[in-house]
Amino acid sequence: MSHPFSTMPVKKQLALLFLSSGVLFMLAVYAIITPTLHRVRTAVIADHQSELLTALQSGLDTQLSTALTQLAAAAKITPPSVMADQVQAQRFLDNCVGIKAQFDDGLMLITPQGKVLAESPLPPLAQQQRNGVDFAGHPAFLQAIAAQRPLIPTPFFSLRPPHHPVAAFFAPVRAGSGTIIGWLTGGMRLDGNNLFADIVKYKVGKTGYMYLYAQDR
Repeated sequence: MSHPFSTMPVKKQLALLFLSSGVLFMLAVYAIITPTLHRVRTAVIADHQSELLTALQSGLDTQLSTALTQLAAAAKITPPSVMADQVQAQRFLDNCVGIKAQFDDGLMLITPQGKVLAESPLPPLAQQQRNGVDFAGHPAFLQAIAAQRPLIPTPFFSLRPPHHPVAAFFAPVRAGSGTIIGWLTGGMRLDGNNLFADIVKYKVGKTGYMYLYAQDR
């Protein structure tokens, strides 16, 4: 019994061969191109993500630098007498309305020995025994002492209840001679409604998200 293909007219046989060849060719092209398209698409997405992260990082760096510069400017105009009088220190911090708005975990004046001289806003009455709290051995304070200049130490959990994770900003208060007579510090919550909130709230696609971590994490 002859095969149905052999009984077809030559033209139909040729048409069927061309059609079959075309389908096989398209399948081969698809098999070759699909991985390439996937690699190109992945590379494009990766480039876009990299550009996005770079832009966000640059913007965050600028804002952090600006906040530190503003704190350093406030420390520079802090009267030396403030560091010798707790009442004056408290009054000075309470009057730092503009700079205080930058730091949602509050401001503190710390002596060269690491004692809290004043802080604003004042904690609840049940917690107002914090004046005199010793920061001498705290890693953030030790980094500031070592640097002897304005800086942002490694983030830590705030000593102020409920102990949010914070980025602390330190700026030295100097006497007329240039000697460091204290530190003006500001705390910015990493989970607060501040410049860090843009990263926390930023969504990548439908389910993607971003997070910050320290270099030692």
